[in-house]
Amino acid sequence: MSAQKEESEDKGSSFETMMLPYVQHALEAAKNGAQFVFEEAPDVIRQYVMFEAVRRWAGVITGLLLILFGIVFIPNMVTYKKKPEDSQYKKVMGRWLRGNDYDVMLDEVIYYVAIFAGGILGFILFCIHIMPAIKVTFFPKLYLVETFIHLIK
Repeated sequence: MSAQKEESEDKGSSFETMMLPYVQHALEAAKNGAQFVFEEAPDVIRQYVMFEAVRRWAGVITGLLLILFGIVFIPNMVTYKKKPEDSQYKKVMGRWLRGNDYDVMLDEVIYYVAIFAGGILGFILFCIHIMPAIKVTFFPKLYLVETFIHLIK
Protein backbone atom coordinates (compact mmCIF):
# COMPACT_ATOMS: atom_id res chain seq x y z
CA MET A 1 0.00 0.00 0.00
CA SER A 2 2.76 2.39 0.77
CA ALA A 3 4.24 1.74 -2.69
CA GLN A 4 0.98 2.78 -4.31
CA LYS A 5 0.89 5.89 -2.11
CA GLU A 6 4.45 6.78 -3.09
CA GLU A 7 3.68 6.21 -6.77
CA SER A 8 0.58 8.44 -6.66
CA GLU A 9 2.58 11.18 -4.87
CA ASP A 10 5.24 10.99 -7.60
CA LYS A 11 2.54 11.30 -10.26
CA GLY A 12 1.00 14.25 -8.40
CA SER A 13 4.29 16.02 -8.01
CA SER A 14 5.23 15.37 -11.63
CA PHE A 15 1.86 16.82 -12.71
CA GLU A 16 2.46 19.88 -10.54
CA THR A 17 5.96 20.37 -11.92
CA MET A 18 4.66 19.94 -15.43
CA MET A 19 1.81 22.48 -14.96
CA LEU A 20 3.79 25.00 -12.92
CA PRO A 21 5.28 26.91 -15.92
CA TYR A 22 1.84 27.21 -17.54
CA VAL A 23 0.23 28.49 -14.35
CA GLN A 24 3.04 31.00 -13.82
CA HIS A 25 2.70 32.19 -17.41
CA ALA A 26 -1.08 32.57 -17.01
CA LEU A 27 -0.64 34.54 -13.76
CA GLU A 28 1.92 36.82 -15.40
CA ALA A 29 -0.40 37.40 -18.37
CA ALA A 30 -3.28 38.20 -16.00
CA LYS A 31 -1.09 40.69 -14.11
CA ASN A 32 -0.03 42.35 -17.39
CA GLY A 33 -3.66 42.46 -18.54
CA ALA A 34 -4.77 44.11 -15.29
CA GLN A 35 -1.97 46.65 -15.58
CA PHE A 36 -2.99 47.40 -19.18
CA VAL A 37 -6.62 47.92 -18.10
CA PHE A 38 -5.60 50.31 -15.32
CA GLU A 39 -3.41 52.29 -17.71
CA GLU A 40 -5.87 52.44 -20.61
CA ALA A 41 -9.22 52.68 -18.78
CA PRO A 42 -9.24 56.49 -18.46
CA ASP A 43 -8.55 56.92 -22.18
CA VAL A 44 -11.23 54.40 -23.15
CA ILE A 45 -13.77 56.07 -20.85
CA ARG A 46 -12.90 59.51 -22.27
CA GLN A 47 -13.36 58.23 -25.82
CA TYR A 48 -16.69 56.61 -24.90
CA VAL A 49 -17.96 59.88 -23.40
CA MET A 50 -16.87 61.81 -26.52
CA PHE A 51 -18.59 59.27 -28.79
CA GLU A 52 -21.82 59.48 -26.79
CA ALA A 53 -21.69 63.29 -26.83
CA VAL A 54 -21.26 63.37 -30.61
CA ARG A 55 -23.99 60.77 -31.13
CA ARG A 56 -26.48 62.55 -28.89
CA TRP A 57 -25.78 66.03 -30.25
CA ALA A 58 -26.08 64.70 -33.81
CA GLY A 59 -29.57 63.48 -32.92
CA VAL A 60 -30.45 66.87 -31.43
CA ILE A 61 -29.18 68.74 -34.49
CA THR A 62 -30.98 66.39 -36.87
CA GLY A 63 -34.21 66.88 -34.94
CA LEU A 64 -33.82 70.66 -34.99
CA LEU A 65 -33.11 70.63 -38.73
CA LEU A 66 -36.24 68.59 -39.39
CA ILE A 67 -38.30 70.97 -37.25
CA LEU A 68 -36.74 73.95 -39.05
CA PHE A 69 -37.49 72.30 -42.40
CA GLY A 70 -41.14 72.11 -41.38
CA ILE A 71 -41.24 75.71 -40.16
CA VAL A 72 -39.61 77.04 -43.32
CA PHE A 73 -41.81 75.11 -45.71
CA ILE A 74 -45.19 75.62 -43.98
CA PRO A 75 -45.49 79.17 -45.39
CA ASN A 76 -44.64 77.73 -48.80
CA MET A 77 -47.56 75.31 -48.44
CA VAL A 78 -49.92 78.23 -47.95
CA THR A 79 -48.43 80.02 -50.96
CA TYR A 80 -48.64 76.81 -52.99
CA LYS A 81 -52.28 76.32 -52.06
CA LYS A 82 -53.25 79.91 -52.93
CA LYS A 83 -51.85 79.65 -56.46
CA PRO A 84 -54.45 79.01 -59.16
CA GLU A 85 -54.55 75.55 -60.71
CA ASP A 86 -53.21 76.65 -64.08
CA SER A 87 -50.40 78.80 -62.71
CA GLN A 88 -46.89 78.35 -63.99
CA TYR A 89 -45.74 77.66 -60.42
CA LYS A 90 -47.94 74.57 -60.07
CA LYS A 91 -47.04 73.35 -63.52
CA VAL A 92 -43.33 73.61 -62.82
CA MET A 93 -43.62 72.14 -59.31
CA GLY A 94 -45.90 69.38 -60.54
CA ARG A 95 -43.52 68.39 -63.31
CA TRP A 96 -40.61 68.52 -60.90
CA LEU A 97 -42.38 66.38 -58.31
CA ARG A 98 -44.33 63.97 -60.53
CA GLY A 99 -43.16 64.34 -64.12
CA ASN A 100 -45.32 65.57 -67.02
CA ASP A 101 -48.39 63.55 -65.98
CA TYR A 102 -49.07 64.92 -62.53
CA ASP A 103 -51.95 65.22 -60.13
CA VAL A 104 -52.00 68.45 -58.11
CA MET A 105 -53.94 66.91 -55.23
CA LEU A 106 -51.43 64.09 -54.88
CA ASP A 107 -48.62 66.65 -54.87
CA GLU A 108 -50.29 68.57 -52.06
CA VAL A 109 -50.81 65.39 -50.02
CA ILE A 110 -47.17 64.38 -50.47
CA TYR A 111 -46.11 67.90 -49.51
CA TYR A 112 -48.25 67.96 -46.35
CA VAL A 113 -47.19 64.49 -45.26
CA ALA A 114 -43.51 65.24 -45.83
CA ILE A 115 -43.61 68.50 -43.89
CA PHE A 116 -45.69 67.27 -40.95
CA ALA A 117 -43.98 63.88 -40.71
CA GLY A 118 -40.60 65.58 -40.81
CA GLY A 119 -41.63 68.04 -38.12
CA ILE A 120 -43.04 65.30 -35.88
CA LEU A 121 -40.00 63.08 -36.43
CA GLY A 122 -37.72 66.03 -35.70
CA PHE A 123 -39.58 66.80 -32.48
CA ILE A 124 -39.34 63.15 -31.38
CA LEU A 125 -35.62 63.01 -32.18
CA PHE A 126 -35.06 66.24 -30.31
CA CYS A 127 -36.95 65.02 -27.24
CA ILE A 128 -35.15 61.67 -27.17
CA HIS A 129 -31.63 63.09 -27.50
CA ILE A 130 -31.63 66.43 -25.67
CA MET A 131 -31.43 65.22 -22.05
CA PRO A 132 -28.70 62.61 -22.65
CA ALA A 133 -26.80 65.18 -24.74
CA ILE A 134 -26.88 67.71 -21.92
CA LYS A 135 -25.98 65.04 -19.39
CA VAL A 136 -23.03 63.63 -21.34
CA THR A 137 -21.70 67.11 -22.11
CA PHE A 138 -22.00 68.79 -18.73
CA PHE A 139 -22.20 65.82 -16.31
CA PRO A 140 -20.12 62.99 -17.81
CA LYS A 141 -19.55 61.19 -14.48
CA LEU A 142 -23.28 61.05 -13.83
CA TYR A 143 -23.84 59.78 -17.34
CA LEU A 144 -21.22 57.06 -16.87
CA VAL A 145 -22.73 55.95 -13.56
CA GLU A 146 -26.23 55.81 -15.05
CA THR A 147 -24.95 53.88 -18.07
CA PHE A 148 -23.08 51.45 -15.81
CA ILE A 149 -26.19 50.90 -13.66
CA HIS A 150 -28.33 50.43 -16.77
CA LEU A 151 -25.88 47.82 -18.14
CA ILE A 152 -25.83 45.92 -14.85
CA LYS A 153 -29.64 45.57 -14.76
